[in-house]
Amino acid sequence: MKKTIFTIGLITITLFANAQKVSIGPTAGLGDKWIDNFKGDTKFGISWNAGVSFIYSKKRHFSLGIDMKYSREGNKSSYQTPGPADGLITVTNTINSNYLRIPVKLIYYFGKERNLIRPKISAGPDFGFFLNGKNIADFEDYKLKSDIDIKGFDVGGIVTAGLNFKLANSASLNTDVVYYNGFTNIAKKYNDNLNMAMQINPFPDNRKYYNRNVQLNIGLLIALKKK
Repeated sequence: MKKTIFTIGLITITLFANAQKVSIGPTAGLGDKWIDNFKGDTKFGISWNAGVSFIYSKKRHFSLGIDMKYSREGNKSSYQTPGPADGLITVTNTINSNYLRIPVKLIYYFGKERNLIRPKISAGPDFGFFLNGKNIADFEDYKLKSDIDIKGFDVGGIVTAGLNFKLANSASLNTDVVYYNGFTNIAKKYNDNLNMAMQINPFPDNRKYYNRNVQLNIGLLIALKKK
């Protein structure tokens, strides 16, 4: 997997380094995460990302964007399970899964290039490489942590809407609301380190599980060459 990540990164850098209208800069985002079809009542779970954005602009309204970023995803939910003396206890289950994400976006800008503020929308595929993750089950009185074992590759799609703020001829601030919809069933196999009797296996059945998240991203772009 490391070789694949390196190859994609090298191709991306080479393509943009040779392009004539390129902007590059840091990007970061914060939002909500969840896993579709996960058991229990879904709660708000913090999702975040940080990385770098590359934008290639050739047309007045269209651009191609590629990001490389570290992304914290997963799920947070609560449910009840049998406890001592035939009672029920509430379990809060949190999955923190870490990915290297490479989204590829076709961006459409509204308005004219000289405008100080330009609305924009974008969409495209998003390729994720699973790095590591933890499952945390909180049983009110104690917590049980274990590694999670999910598929190493996740692919999905993103749609975004945002604003581009022109700060100078060669610099702009970008804000985007981003929705990610995973297409890959991430469940791989049961983790033997978890306690089946306590029902804390994060993927206990044959349902299919898909990553989802919505985030607010903010990025600074610097033009490498004048348009």
